[in-house]
Amino acid sequence: MRTLVIATLLTLLTACAGSPAAPQPQTVGSAGNPVLLVAYTPNETVRIRFEDQLETDLQAAGISNIPSHNLVARFDDVDEPSLMRTAIDRNVSTILMVRRVIADLPGSGQQMPEGAERHRTLRGYFMAVDRTRIPEVPPPGRQVIEVAGYLREDATTELVWSGYSWVDFDGDLGAAIRNTSVTIARNLAPACDEIVCRP
Repeated sequence: MRTLVIATLLTLLTACAGSPAAPQPQTVGSAGNPVLLVAYTPNETVRIRFEDQLETDLQAAGISNIPSHNLVARFDDVDEPSLMRTAIDRNVSTILMVRRVIADLPGSGQQMPEGAERHRTLRGYFMAVDRTRIPEVPPPGRQVIEVAGYLREDATTELVWSGYSWVDFDGDLGAAIRNTSVTIARNLAPACDEIVCRP
């Protein structure tokens, strides 16, 4: 099994100047601004296993996070309003969406897959992503994993980090989850050092 490095599109956001009484910005993934992890798959077993693995790997990289299955129990209830309510209630800074896209897309390395589209907001993501197109259980073969990180400011979101990983899946789901999770954590950690939430 081989996982290629995720190519990242990173927009660096800096704190706005404010008065001395203005709240200080906190780095994304800090204890005060955790990242909400969403494995966007109708396979509940895969969703839980992947979010739990990513939680462990991000914590090891110093990134505070919350798996979505701890807060939104069923995939059928994962939508933009429910994630935004959860994010506001838990003071989540970023919502990280991870999903498997159609297998055997051309491309590799740092290229976006042909025909892929970056959705600039979480609302746009949910309006465009087909919940039923991908089978629940991936067949062996080439898989493409898409990652999109949305920074939240009040009730709005903005895409600040995204990438793709090509995975040669041989049927070992545990290894695929571990390798993909480690790749995401390795690439997200330096990004979180640069992205801050605006006060």
